[in-house]
Amino acid sequence: MSETTDHRLNPANAVDEGPQQAPSPSPSALARFTDPLARASGRLLTRLRSKGRRIAAFVRTRAGPAFNRGGEAAAKRGRQGIELSLNAARNHALPWLKRTGGAMREHARPSIIKRDYRAGLLFLHEKLFDRQVEELTFVSSNAAAPTGKLQMENLTRLKGPDYRPTPRLVFRWAMESIPEKPEDYAFVDFGAGRGRVLLLASHLNFARIVGVEFSEELHNDCEMNIAQYPRSLMKCRNVECVLQDAASFEFPDGPTIFYFFHPFDEKVMAEVLERIARSYDRNPRRIYLVCVDMPDGRAIEDLGIFRRFHLPGLKGLKVSAMSPYPINIYRTAT
Repeated sequence: MSETTDHRLNPANAVDEGPQQAPSPSPSALARFTDPLARASGRLLTRLRSKGRRIAAFVRTRAGPAFNRGGEAAAKRGRQGIELSLNAARNHALPWLKRTGGAMREHARPSIIKRDYRAGLLFLHEKLFDRQVEELTFVSSNAAAPTGKLQMENLTRLKGPDYRPTPRLVFRWAMESIPEKPEDYAFVDFGAGRGRVLLLASHLNFARIVGVEFSEELHNDCEMNIAQYPRSLMKCRNVECVLQDAASFEFPDGPTIFYFFHPFDEKVMAEVLERIARSYDRNPRRIYLVCVDMPDGRAIEDLGIFRRFHLPGLKGLKVSAMSPYPINIYRTAT
């Protein structure tokens, strides 16, 4: 082999020509790849534009008017709802508020508050405090008795108030307010009714207890209650009820406590007071008038022999707060 060697075959003698460049694709090859892609994109854009035009046309021709009609209907229903609400407020709510406000103003009047408070106290006394005495009576004394339905011979006396029982605690508070020994006094109850006050008075040792009743019906009930009442509870057993007109009743000669639970009209009351005054003039003595729920005490003070006896401080406060009826006590100066 010849020693002469081609220098291109000898790596040591080869000249470094740098990295070799890859051959560039020809334009025809690129076109074969991009042209189908461009055509597909064009077709897609065309379809999207067509879809968009159809949606826009639908919105213009159908959906838009439907939305407009729905909005108008909703607005109409809203206006109708507002009108119905306003009409309901005018026709129902406002009249109800006026009635309620008027009722609240009416019940806030002092006279109404006093009436309702008294009704509550009466209920409390009847259902709780008076049960003790009612359990011991033969004929119940709790129920009121209209005067017009009672049996009476003298019809001119029918104008008086209806029979009502005295609450047990009201009687006790009145008797506790008198600073005298009961045994020194006779006790007279005008309008004795069914006898509750007579039975309560029998728990105190009065010298004598008498009730005056004009109605035969109530008088008979009272006598049965006295006859059936337990004698073990009666410190005074000299108890009777007379069927008589109060204007002709003969008063005891000694010290007396007269009990009035609004039993008469003004005319009969004036007659009874006048006779008490004449009895006092003939025989001056200590007399008490216990007046429960009496409308006016001027007729008593006008007699000139009685002065109002005020209940002691705490006793007066308790009576004012817990008694359903006002209690006024008068006594002579003797």
